[in-house]
Amino acid sequence: MRTINLLPFALLALSSPTTPPPPPCTYGAYRCATPPTSIQVCDYYGKWQRDWTCQPGTTCQLLASGGGMIPYCVAGGSNTGGGGGCTTPGKMECMGTAAIRVCNVQGAYEKVGDCPAGTGCRIMYGVPYCM
Repeated sequence: MRTINLLPFALLALSSPTTPPPPPCTYGAYRCATPPTSIQVCDYYGKWQRDWTCQPGTTCQLLASGGGMIPYCVAGGSNTGGGGGCTTPGKMECMGTAAIRVCNVQGAYEKVGDCPAGTGCRIMYGVPYCM
């Protein structure tokens, strides 16, 4: 009688999973690349692809937006109220005594508007108002 060695078949069965492994990402998801010089999006096949390259002097950071974390290219800098860059997009502050400015996602301040005549910018509960 002839003996059949079943070991090769058993190893073959163990090495071939019945279900494919899950994709490394979910279609449509975004993340910061490593190093954080670009933003990546997950394609239809579950692979990360570069979607946006951050400009020189900026890096990708995850920022809270709409109840989740979204990657933005943000410039570094000071957020002390002086000139130059800022690090908290959406943060508003007085621009001198007669205007209000906001930090944009590029890490630069933008003027929101001037205070009406006879008023000045004051901070109330951490928010700038023209009073």
